[in-house]
Amino acid sequence: MLDSGSIVAGDQKQPVHELELELRDGGPGTLYGLALSLHAATPLSIEAESKAARGYRLMERSAPTAKKATSIEFDSTVAAGDGLRLIVGEILSHLLSNKSAALAGDAEGVHQIRVAIRRLRSALILFGPRLEPHAAAAFQSKLQRTGRIIGAARDWDVFCLEALPKGLGEIEELGWDCLLRESADARRRAADAASACEVGGAALTALVLGVSAWIESGEEQMDLLGDEGLKQSLSEISADLLDRIADKVDKRGRGIGPETSAEKLHPLRKSLKKLRYSLEFLSSLYPRKATKRYLRPLKNLQKTLGIINDAAAALRLADELAQERVELTITVAALARTDASRDARQRLAKEWAAYRGQERFWR
Repeated sequence: MLDSGSIVAGDQKQPVHELELELRDGGPGTLYGLALSLHAATPLSIEAESKAARGYRLMERSAPTAKKATSIEFDSTVAAGDGLRLIVGEILSHLLSNKSAALAGDAEGVHQIRVAIRRLRSALILFGPRLEPHAAAAFQSKLQRTGRIIGAARDWDVFCLEALPKGLGEIEELGWDCLLRESADARRRAADAASACEVGGAALTALVLGVSAWIESGEEQMDLLGDEGLKQSLSEISADLLDRIADKVDKRGRGIGPETSAEKLHPLRKSLKKLRYSLEFLSSLYPRKATKRYLRPLKNLQKTLGIINDAAAALRLADELAQERVELTITVAALARTDASRDARQRLAKEWAAYRGQERFWR
């Protein structure tokens, strides 16, 4: 169905040009295939917000707001392939529900899209041993590219909205704060523009439709998605899937301590995020208390590593600004002296030990 007209609320008006595709028979993979064909002919954009919701926002004169991910529930008898479809479907819904907020310049909307991309990559890694490797690798590559562009915008958001306000005290006394803010804001605007172009562009639409078409492969095309393991009960294979992610965390965490560089800690932080997301995806298969008990020290460790990473990122971005404007070189030293990661580093060994002291409850 083709809708062309306007949403009107009082003196507010928004044009509408929408094509709605409805599935009446067959599998959803066919519908996504049709959508991909139409998108190839005429670039389209997916709208997740209903016309009614947009009308209410117009009436209230309110901006679109960011939305967090919702929990995923399925019973212990669900097949692995069906569980994967439910997980990916929720992630794509989370991504699309934040598109309007991100395009409106909401920093949290940008952050939530970045989170959705990381969650989607984590889901594909979690089910990786069962997925068709060439398709999985191709989608991972495209997600990684998109994540870098949106991640750059998020990094500059954090730098301008969090790192600078915390570290400007000494810089203000030296009189360079205006120059630093001016340069940082310019880089943030450029990163935000690139992010908005990506979020609102044809490539992201194709990626969402492509992943959806792949995940919704019917029984007759199951080999395009993965192997026979996807027909097994998810509860039967979940422990092996989680062990693989947890083993990577253990490997990357060996020998870490207060002096370990942020660069070497970064892979551990990424693996911890993948494990956290994976546990959240599969949490309904296990006792709630056991999952929460395991996640508590994991989240504490992840938060500590996040503080260390943010401090290192702030210094890296300040270095970039100093490379462009030599008069800002002194700000790098000033920010380094206000390093917020010192206390976090002192907690690192203790929190790593607390995490490693747990048994894998899924076994």
